[in-house]
Amino acid sequence: MKILIVGSFQWEMYAPAFYNAWKDMGHEVERVDYNDYRFKRKTPLSSFLNRLQSRFHYGFYLGKYNRDIIAKVKDFNPDFVFLYRCYHVYGSTVATLREQTVVFSYNNDDPFSGVPSGSYYRYYFEDARYCHLNYVYRKRNVEDFKAIEINNTKVLLPYFRKASNYPIDVEKDIPLAFLGHFENDGRDKFIYELKQAGIPVVVYGDEHWLKAPLYEEIKDVVFPAKRGKEYNETINRTRVCLVFFSKLNHDTYTRRCFEIPAAKCVMLSEFTDDMNELFPENECAVYFRNMEELINKSSYLLKNLQETERIAHKAYNRVLELGGSEYDRCQQIIEEYHNIRVTR
Repeated sequence: MKILIVGSFQWEMYAPAFYNAWKDMGHEVERVDYNDYRFKRKTPLSSFLNRLQSRFHYGFYLGKYNRDIIAKVKDFNPDFVFLYRCYHVYGSTVATLREQTVVFSYNNDDPFSGVPSGSYYRYYFEDARYCHLNYVYRKRNVEDFKAIEINNTKVLLPYFRKASNYPIDVEKDIPLAFLGHFENDGRDKFIYELKQAGIPVVVYGDEHWLKAPLYEEIKDVVFPAKRGKEYNETINRTRVCLVFFSKLNHDTYTRRCFEIPAAKCVMLSEFTDDMNELFPENECAVYFRNMEELINKSSYLLKNLQETERIAHKAYNRVLELGGSEYDRCQQIIEEYHNIRVTR
């Protein structure tokens, strides 16, 4: 099968994960990388123009980007095009592609959140009206799309990457950790209260933690984010991994919820119905609903290592049973392609 992926190939967990998985599955895969259409010179002007293009979708290279996508489809003649987080592809471009092949889109952010702005997603919404199927990250977006009379949407769950998220034999010398970004939703308060309760908690996150209201009180347990192999190694070294959900994106699960069990680590997560359905409570994950539960359950898990190991093992089996890898998501898309092809 011939597949064209369009998107940014800057981050390995996004478009490259699908590109590599489809190649490994034996398909002929080509790409159009948005990053090839940015100013390369490291000057203040180039930086400004790149921000203008990325944020507001005005730029010198965008016309060529769209023309090259159309030309690539004409030359490569793919069975389908997969638009991964494409915010710079014109609706007219997708309308042209639709005449030649099947077009899917996928976006892991919430385009109805208003962040960073409503206009940021204007081309994405235009594209959605021409795509054969729009994959969304969260269930609520299916209803959001219906409200604007776009009915061809389905959920594509997040995933772990087989080559990056897996168990390794290391000492679990980190008792409790959160590996993730800061969002001003009270998560710094949770870290503060854990620290005050004497729970040995650490955070590995980006520079946005500097903006946390309680940063001065927790800065001694906040460390730089882990990337690449260090990310997987750190999860493996951790006895219990905390999970907080983005309130800006209205998340009820996240990619980390598949990466943590894939590394045979226990999740201590905010409770949601979706998470409990994916990973049943006290069998495949442990959940907290308030500060008191978080502190009590953290203490319990760290004192009862056999129970922690039992849950970690069941979580690992569960994520495999669910089909939680990028290969599983790629296979879902291929199966959907065959369904669409029959009805075209």
